[in-house]
Amino acid sequence: MPSGNSLVGARGPESPDTVDELKPLPGEVVIRACGLDKFYGTPLDLVLRSLDIRYLMVTGMLADLCVAATVYAASTREYRVTAITDGITTIWPDILKAVFDIFGRKLARLMTAAEAKAELGAT
Repeated sequence: MPSGNSLVGARGPESPDTVDELKPLPGEVVIRACGLDKFYGTPLDLVLRSLDIRYLMVTGMLADLCVAATVYAASTREYRVTAITDGITTIWPDILKAVFDIFGRKLARLMTAAEAKAELGAT
């Protein structure tokens, strides 16, 4: 059963609408997804490959659900994933720590937003 979160037509915190501060820039691709894995049932893989994107930086809420499912899916599709640790959260701190431990073992590099910004600025 779907949760009460992010239901189409909902208002306030339950709304799936993008907050103004995070709206895409003109020309940026928007992928709409309803499941946990943002690759499943969406053109995300096709869009990324058509743009020759092989490296992903991931942020999001519910590290143990949506973020984890998407990181696993990206890894199986051979994307190089960086998990932005201060841009990922979940309800319980001990679960977040465990998710980062799992990611860091094989699925993703772990770095903060400041570290990622510094690395991107160096290129």
